[in-house]
Amino acid sequence: MIKVFDWLRLFEGTAFYILLVQETLKDVQSFMILLIAALMMFGMPMVLLNLNRTEDDAIVNETFSFWGLNLLLN
Repeated sequence: MIKVFDWLRLFEGTAFYILLVQETLKDVQSFMILLIAALMMFGMPMVLLNLNRTEDDAIVNETFSFWGLNLLLN
């Protein structure tokens, strides 16, 4: 998919839009850092409350096998 975006930069009609997407993603990086930090701040207490619970009365659903991904998702 990245190769397709790189290939689209060659054409004059699509080069502007590809550059626009690149600039937008670069500008959104700082917000994404804040969003991930906020999700972790809300998710960490949920993971800590879920440590000694069984699967029947769990607070956080075990979607992934890694607790960090479950923290961000739930």
